[in-house]
Amino acid sequence: MPNKATKELKEMILSALDGAGGVEYLVERANDPRTASAFIALVGKVLPMTIAGTGDNGALVVEITRFGPDKAP
Repeated sequence: MPNKATKELKEMILSALDGAGGVEYLVERANDPRTASAFIALVGKVLPMTIAGTGDNGALVVEITRFGPDKAP
């Protein structure tokens, strides 16, 4: 059962992370030049592969708001 094995492996990894210090451990890895690239690779693995916006057909909608006085002539 591949799904069961995958689930068990994920649980073991999360348990090991918890035992190593959880968030604090990851922060240390991110701030250590010797392990920062591995941390960035991990971040890339957990981020979604695609980003869908709220516009038509999932288009990203960008709204630019200007603050302060208008300097246009």
